[in-house]
Amino acid sequence: MRHGAGALPVALLFLIALQLQTAAAPLVTLMGLKPQFVAALVVSLSVLSGPLAGATWGFVGGLALDLLSGVPLGVSSFALTMVGTIWGHVAAGLKSTGWLVLVLVTFPALVAYDTLVALWLQGLGWPLSLGFSLVHVALPGAMLSTLPVPFNYYILRWLEERSRRFEARSWD
Repeated sequence: MRHGAGALPVALLFLIALQLQTAAAPLVTLMGLKPQFVAALVVSLSVLSGPLAGATWGFVGGLALDLLSGVPLGVSSFALTMVGTIWGHVAAGLKSTGWLVLVLVTFPALVAYDTLVALWLQGLGWPLSLGFSLVHVALPGAMLSTLPVPFNYYILRWLEERSRRFEARSWD
């Protein structure tokens, strides 16, 4: 999916993911953990559409999270931009990007995202233990947040196909 799904449909997906993460997820937690729909969508886009899409949507999604959460401005946007860029480059070397491959590469990407956020917050003087954050937040949170990834795969593939058909018709 190096072509891309189009900015407007992806922006709408991000609004849905942001709404789910900020409004619905706090009401439905699993062992105190909330799914990170925005981060999972950024990783899905970076793997399927490349590092530029990952960096762009990582920044946009991260900035939205920064504005709607209690973390200092720039923490989520920096971490998601980095993860989106790196995982987009990693995926460029993969021979296949099916839904199972996407699930397998999303888990470490989400652990990396949580670790970057924890390191950044610790550097800003927030009192948190990196080891505790990794074991009790990043790893179980990444498992939970990986669950919607097959849905991300199929909806992004569907949007890409629709986008290609639309572009083909517009040139006729």
